[in-house]
Amino acid sequence: MLSSIVHAPSLLKTKRRGHAPSKCADLSAHKPLTRSQHADTSAHMNHKTTQKFTAAEREVMSVLWEQGESKPAQIQEHFPRPIKNPALRSILTILCEKGHVTRRKLGKAYVYKAKTKQAKAWQNQLGDLVETYFNGSVSAMVLNLVKSEKLSAEDIEALKAYAENHETKPQDGDLS
Repeated sequence: MLSSIVHAPSLLKTKRRGHAPSKCADLSAHKPLTRSQHADTSAHMNHKTTQKFTAAEREVMSVLWEQGESKPAQIQEHFPRPIKNPALRSILTILCEKGHVTRRKLGKAYVYKAKTKQAKAWQNQLGDLVETYFNGSVSAMVLNLVKSEKLSAEDIEALKAYAENHETKPQDGDLS
C-alpha cells in the first residue's frame, strides 16, 4: 500500500534501531510523480487525511499551523507542555503517515510542515462533534451552546442579527 504513495522505497528511513522503517516520506529528494501515481496518491491521501486527530496530534498541528515549517526542537520549544523528543518524533511520524504533515531534509535535520489546513481540520472536528453529540443537527448544537453558556441579551441579539444576515451556507474555511 505504501508503494502506491511513495514510488521510491529508498526514500524511506530504514536504519532505526530495532524499529520498522518509517512510513514518513522524505520529500527533499523525491522525483515527480507520473499522472497515474499522483492520482493514486491523491485518492489515498484524501482518505487518510480524514482520520481524526488525537489530543497530542492536535497539539503538534497547532504548533505547526502557528509556527510554520519547523524542526522537532522548535516544535518542542513551542509545545504547550513538556514532551520528550522520542514521543514528539513518534507523533510526527504518525501525522506523516496519516497525510497531515510532510517533511524534508534541511542539512542534517528534518523539517516538518502542516499539509492539512487548519480550517479544514476545524471543519472536520466540528462535523464529528455535531455527528457524535447532536445526531448531525447543527441547530441542536447551537441551541445547546446558547442554553449552556451565559450569553448576555446583547450576545443573543448579535446571534439573531447574524442569522438573519447570513441565511446562506458559509464558504469553505469561513470561520467567522
